[in-house]
Amino acid sequence: KNRRSGSLSQRSLFSRHPPPNITHRGIGNMAGDMPSEEPWCELEFGAGSESSVTSVSSKTFCIGRTSANDRVETDQRVSSKHCLLTFGEGSSPIMITDTSTNGTFVNGAKLGKGKSQALKEGDKVEIVVGEPKLTFTFRDLRPKADESASGEEDDEGGGGGKTLVHSKTLVYAPEDDGAAGKSSTKAAADISEEFKCPICLCIFHKCVTTIPCMHNFCSSCYSQTMDTPQARKCPQCRVPTTEVRRNHTLANIVEKFLEEHPELKRSAEDLAALDAEDKITTESLRVSSR
Repeated sequence: KNRRSGSLSQRSLFSRHPPPNITHRGIGNMAGDMPSEEPWCELEFGAGSESSVTSVSSKTFCIGRTSANDRVETDQRVSSKHCLLTFGEGSSPIMITDTSTNGTFVNGAKLGKGKSQALKEGDKVEIVVGEPKLTFTFRDLRPKADESASGEEDDEGGGGGKTLVHSKTLVYAPEDDGAAGKSSTKAAADISEEFKCPICLCIFHKCVTTIPCMHNFCSSCYSQTMDTPQARKCPQCRVPTTEVRRNHTLANIVEKFLEEHPELKRSAEDLAALDAEDKITTESLRVSSR
C-alpha cells in the first residue's frame, strides 16, 4: 500500500478503468481539508479481479468529471462534480451527498441532487447505472464502537408506537394508521417503475424511442450515449439502432401521472440541466450505420 502526503493510498488489483479515463488526486488537496493520520474508509471500485481500492483519510472526498475532484472519471455520464463524501469526527456518520444531474444511487435508491445520506459498511454506490456501470463499495475503517444497543426495540411510550434504539439514541416512531394512504403510495410507486428511464432510473423527461427495439429513454440520457463507441446500438438491449423518435404518447401519459403525483417530479434545476444536455432537436433522428 503506497501512501502519498499521508492522505491517499491505493492498491490496484486490476483497474477496470484504464489510466486515460481515471485520475486520482492527492486527497486532502481541496481548500480547507486537513488530512487525518489514518484512513477512515476504503472505496472499492469494480469487482473481483477487475477492481481497485482507494483509501481515504481527508475530511472530504469528491468524485466527478473535472480535474478539481479527488477521483476523476471522464465518462460523459458523470457530472462535473458528481458526489461528495464527508467524514466527521468521532462516531458521527460518514455522509454522501448527491451533487449530480443523472443521480447517485445507494443500494439501488436514488439520493436526489443536494440530498445526503449516511453510509454504512458494505453499501454499494452507483455513479453510472447504465452499461458500462461505474460503482464502488464503501468500507468503513473506523474502530467499531459498542453496537450492543443498536437495533433494539422498546415498546414503552404507549400510543401503539415503538421507541427505536440506534447507537444509544432514542427515537419515538408512532405507528401510521393510514392503510389506505400506504396502499395508494405503493400503487403509485409500482406504476412509476414503468415510467423510469433505464439509464438514469428517474421518470422520463422528453421521452425518445429507439427503432426497431422500441426501448424508451430520456432524450438527454440517450444524447449522452451518442458520443460513445456504442452509439449505434440501443443502450438497453444493444440491438443496432436505425432511428430515434420522440415518443409524444408516452410523454403525455407521464405528464398526467406527474400531475397526480407531484412528489415524483424532478426539480426545475434538474430539468434545466437535462434540457441543456439534450442533443435531439428534431422529431426523429437517423442513426448512421457507419
